[in-house]
Amino acid sequence: VGKYIELSAKHKATENINRLYQMLPKKVRLKAFDGERLVSIDKLSVGDTFIVKSGEKIPADGEILLGRAVVDESLLTGESKPIEKNVNDSVVASSMNVNGILEIRASRIGKNTILSNIIAMVERALSTKSPLEQTVDKLTHYFIPSILLLSGLTGVILFANGYGIETSLLLAITVLVIACPCALG
Repeated sequence: VGKYIELSAKHKATENINRLYQMLPKKVRLKAFDGERLVSIDKLSVGDTFIVKSGEKIPADGEILLGRAVVDESLLTGESKPIEKNVNDSVVASSMNVNGILEIRASRIGKNTILSNIIAMVERALSTKSPLEQTVDKLTHYFIPSILLLSGLTGVILFANGYGIETSLLLAITVLVIACPCALG
């Protein structure tokens, strides 16, 4: 049951990670000399200036160069109320520009954004066990068989020394229940 719960939690976390990846914008509105161009997010470089209009997601971490807007960063911060952002304020990828137009200089893109780092940390946490978990797994591997052996030996030794079958069985079960209360189930 424990393994099922663990696998179920890992599956849900993996689904949520996939949803986070899907939330990343695929296009960016790059500022150009003649206006703006809508290009693939892969074309964005650190230092490029891009424009985010009302209702669009911010495609990269950066600093606001021009404009003022209310930005919803609840995806990362959990803050339910959007935050007003002005010139020189930082913004993070995948946050939503609620209103206004922002001109932003990219400071972190792709796998270097705060959101991508969070996703990477969650993936690492899902794929590795802590040293404590590894130690507990090793102990559990030996603990249950040892307790079963000790309980059985208790019953056999007591029966061999003249105790009745009922007393021997009762004391063997007592050893089992004290060492492993889940045996009551």
